Amino acid sequence: MELSEIKSRVRDREEDYVMPIYLPFLPMILSIGTIFAVVVFILGSLAMGFIPGMGFGAGLAILTVSLALFSAVLWIYVLYKWIDRRNKHFKRVSLLYEDILDFLEEEGVEDKVKRARRTLRDFKGDIDEKSAVLWVVLTIVFNPVILYIYHFLTRDYYNHETNENKVIEDIEEAIKESGGDFEFEGYDTVEDRNTVLYIVLTIITLGIFGLYWIYTLTNDPNQHFNKSKSVEKDLIDSLKTI
Repeated sequence: MELSEIKSRVRDREEDYVMPIYLPFLPMILSIGTIFAVVVFILGSLAMGFIPGMGFGAGLAILTVSLALFSAVLWIYVLYKWIDRRNKHFKRVSLLYEDILDFLEEEGVEDKVKRARRTLRDFKGDIDEKSAVLWVVLTIVFNPVILYIYHFLTRDYYNHETNENKVIEDIEEAIKESGGDFEFEGYDTVEDRNTVLYIVLTIITLGIFGLYWIYTLTNDPNQHFNKSKSVEKDLIDSLKTI
């Protein structure tokens, strides 16, 4: 295993899509803004005694429907990207750690590498791939499915980060035994969030808490991806010292 191959895995982190925080809220803003604008226009017209013609009314209806469809498509895109970036990141880092362990094994630290491989198997086994297309379609067909999507996106990143800490700690020991220098501070960007509690809070606040939940579903992965950049850079730098 060449170091250049490992570097290519790190360069693949461009697939770790850091989503703009505002993007998941944009469909909601557009929908509320459209409804508000239509209501204000109708009330204003009635107050001034102006009754729009059929042509104007039809144009307004077409505009309203178009914005509603655009909002729906945008929301579907957000759901897809949430799941797709999850899959791509989990797969990429698994392959990266496999390559690093192959590299270290060639350096003669087989015992430490064997233990790290066992940890990596558990790491990969705990997080299965979720089909972004399938879950988006299921949500369109039966909207409550979205709660399960929120659930696995909430839990999987926390589990991923917890298990990733264990894998890198084993890699750290292997690097040091092979003569390299690496100090791992650990991932701590994703909180342990309770899905049931979040559902209850969303219900009793009439959806207001759900806005915070959407924020965490976007921001937690963003923070994790940003942390990955520095961790992976340190890993590469440490392999160069062997």
